[in-house]
Amino acid sequence: MAIRRRGPAAALALGCLIALACAVTPAAAADPGPGESPVGVHSMLYLDTPAGFMRTMFAQAAALHASDIRLDVAPALIFPTATGTPDFSGLDMVMSLAREYRLRVLADLITVPSWMSSCPGPDPELAARCPPDDRAAYGAMIARIVRHADPVITDWEVWNEPDRGEFFGGTPTDYAWMLRTASDAIKGVDASDRVLLGGLTNTAGMRWLDQVFATPQADAGHAFDIADIHERGGLDTLAGDVSAWRSHLAAAGFTGPLWVTEHGYPADPSSQWDPAYRSGADAQAAYLQASIPTLIDAGAARVFVTERDNLGGADASEGLLGGDVADPPVADPQVVPRPAFAAVARLDDCYRQTGRDCPSAGPVADPATLALPAVALGYGSDATLTVSDPGPGPLVLSPPVLTAAPASGLSVSGNGCPEILEPDQTCTIEIHYAPAAAGTTFARLAVVSDQGTLSVPVSAVAASASALTSPELAAPRFRMAADGDGVGKPQTLLMQIVNPLPAAVRTAGVTLSGPDAARFTVVANACRGVVLDPGQSCGLSVIAVPAHPGTSQATLSLGGQGQPLVVPLAVTAYPTPRITFLGPARGGAACARAGLLVLIDRPAAVGWRATRVLGRPDPRCAPDRMPGRRRPTGRSAIAISQASGRGRALRPARVDGRHGYATVLRVGASLAPGVYRVAASAADAHGGGAGRTVMITVAP
Repeated sequence: MAIRRRGPAAALALGCLIALACAVTPAAAADPGPGESPVGVHSMLYLDTPAGFMRTMFAQAAALHASDIRLDVAPALIFPTATGTPDFSGLDMVMSLAREYRLRVLADLITVPSWMSSCPGPDPELAARCPPDDRAAYGAMIARIVRHADPVITDWEVWNEPDRGEFFGGTPTDYAWMLRTASDAIKGVDASDRVLLGGLTNTAGMRWLDQVFATPQADAGHAFDIADIHERGGLDTLAGDVSAWRSHLAAAGFTGPLWVTEHGYPADPSSQWDPAYRSGADAQAAYLQASIPTLIDAGAARVFVTERDNLGGADASEGLLGGDVADPPVADPQVVPRPAFAAVARLDDCYRQTGRDCPSAGPVADPATLALPAVALGYGSDATLTVSDPGPGPLVLSPPVLTAAPASGLSVSGNGCPEILEPDQTCTIEIHYAPAAAGTTFARLAVVSDQGTLSVPVSAVAASASALTSPELAAPRFRMAADGDGVGKPQTLLMQIVNPLPAAVRTAGVTLSGPDAARFTVVANACRGVVLDPGQSCGLSVIAVPAHPGTSQATLSLGGQGQPLVVPLAVTAYPTPRITFLGPARGGAACARAGLLVLIDRPAAVGWRATRVLGRPDPRCAPDRMPGRRRPTGRSAIAISQASGRGRALRPARVDGRHGYATVLRVGASLAPGVYRVAASAADAHGGGAGRTVMITVAP
C-alpha cells in the first residue's frame, strides 16, 4: 500500500549562494539535455491509481512540456506477499505511459511490504513506513523491480522525506543501510541508473543526514548520485536554502547534482504564506514564474512542481491542476488548469529553447544616474543606489564593479544586493566619495546579471578654489603697455576666473610669492571673498614691472574653500636701447649745420627734440666760418621735434673707444638761429631707454 504524503511549508534560511557547474548532457545526465526543460512534475501518482486518472496526469504533464514525472513505485504494492507472484501491472502501466508520452519517470521507492517490515502490526500503512528486517531480501526485491522497469525507468529515489517520522519509522542508521542496499541492487542491474536520496524536507534535516553519513561501514555518502530536497517557502528564502544544502553536502564530500523533487505554492489565498503573493490563483502563477528560475539559478539541476491538488491543509491547493483531481482518484477526472499551469508551460518552453537562461527584464537602477553630494576636500560623502527587478523572473546578480581611477576617491562601500534578486524586490548599493583632489570625477557602476548589465553613470564633485579655471590659466600671458615690454616697463595680465563645477566655490584673498614677487602687483581683485555659483566668474588683474632683463617669476594663490588656486606667473623684459654718445658730427663745435652724431648700444629708432634757450652762441659756428652756408630767414624760434633713423638704417661705429650703432641727426635745417638744447632718445619694439642732451648753436 502506498503512503499518501505531502511536504510541509519549510521556513528556509537565507545563505550565501554557491554557484554550481552543471554540465548539459544527454538524457542520462543530471541536467536536462538539448531541447529539454529542467522542470518536471510531482504527480502524487501510485501504482494502484486508476488507469484513466493516471493517463490524464501523464497527458497533462506532457502538455506542460515537463521533462520528468515523479511518482511512487511502492514495493508494498508489487510484493504484497512473501511467496506470491509479484504484481507488476501498475508498473507496466507506468512504463507504457512513459513511452507513450515520452516522459522520464522518477520512481520513488517508498514503503516496504508488511511481511518484510521491522515493525509488523495490524496497521499495514504503519508497517510500510518501517525499514526492512532483512537487508538481503530487500535488496533482491529492489533488484527485481529495477530489472523489470529497465530501460524505461532509470532514476530511483530511495524513500520520501526519511528525515520525518511521519514517513519513516526508522533511525538514520536504518536509512543508511537501506540506501546502501538499494543502491547496490540498482547498480547491480544497470550501473548507468541513477540513485537519489530520499527527498529531505528542510535544513533541519542536515543534522539527520549527518548521522546517515556517519553510519559505520554503510558508506552512505557514496551510495547515491543525486541529492534531492523539498522546497516550499517564501520566495526570498529559496536561493538561500539551496545554497545551504549545496554547501553542507559539499562539506560532506558530495558535489553532484541537487534536485528539488517537490515544489509548489498554494492557490488558496488563505494558505498563501508569501506576503508578496496573496491574491489567489494569479499569485500562485506569479510565484512559480519567479520561484522556479530562482531555484535553478541557485543551483538546482531540476525542479519538480506539484501537478495536482490533493490532501488537505496549507498545501492542498498547490497543484497546477484543480478540479476533480484529489484523492481518492477517479477513473475519469475533470481537470481545471490554473493560471500557474500556463505560466510553468511558458517556462518549460523557454528552457527547452534556451537551456537554462530564459529572457526577462534586466535590473533597473534608481536613480538612473547617481550624483554624490558635493564635498570639500578632507571630507567625504555617500550616496545610495537602489536596484530592482522589474521582470517576472529572478535576476542572478554579480557583485557591483565601479570603473573609476584609483585616485578618484570613489568606492563601493556597501553591497546589499543578494546574488539572486526576486521580482519586485529591491536592494541597495552604497557609494562612498573621499576626494584627494578637487574637481569633478566621473565613473560607471556596473552590475552584471543573467539578463544583461546594469550600467549607472556616477559623478562626484570636490568643491575647491583649486578647481577654478580661466582661459588664461594654460599659459598666463602678460601684455605689454603702450611703451613696450622692456625693463622698467609695466605689463598687464587680466584673468577671468570661472567656476566649472556643478557646486558653488567660496574664495578668499590673493597672495603673491616667489623670487620676484615684489615686481608683481594685484591691481584689481573682484574674486576676493565671494561665492561663485556654477558657471559664475570674477575678474583679477595683475601688473608686473620687471627690474632686469630676462624673465621675472612669481606665484599667485587665490585662497578659499579647499585648496588654493595656484597660478605660476612669468613676465619677460628685454633690454632697451641706450644712447652712449651724442655730439657734433664733425669737429668739436656743436653746430647744427654739421648735424649731431648719435651712438646707441643696439639698433633702434632715434628721435630728438630741440628747445631754444638763452645762451651765448658758439663762436665756432659763425657763418663766416661755415663757407657756402646760406643764412636761413623766417624760421620759427619754437621747439621742433623730428624723428630720424631706424634700427636697420644704423651702421656699426666706434666713437671715443665705444662701440655701437651710429647715425647723424640733421637738426639745423628746421631751426631758426639761436642756442638750443637737443634731447635725443632711442626706442625699439620693447620700449625706450635713457636718453642724452646736448647744447647746439644754429648760426644766422
